[in-house]
Amino acid sequence: MELATLEGLLDVVASSMLAVTTFSLSIMVGAFANAASSTTPRATTVVMSDDVTHAAIASFLSAFVYAVIAKTALGLGYYGNAGGWCC
Repeated sequence: MELATLEGLLDVVASSMLAVTTFSLSIMVGAFANAASSTTPRATTVVMSDDVTHAAIASFLSAFVYAVIAKTALGLGYYGNAGGWCC
């Protein structure tokens, strides 16, 4: 795989994961604010302890960070032609 192709794919992953993470966080914060203002404290705790939402956002954020680190490593030349460590 050529370097330009890989960089293009990493750009797509990084930008899309940033958008998805931002959107998901805004939905989660809106749900928390709505629960805090219109329900009981016990219900607010239940909404805030949703592990599925936390896991999904963590996955999106992890993919974004991975793409940024991989793009940085490629740009700095840490990988050689065969994909192994260069230096």
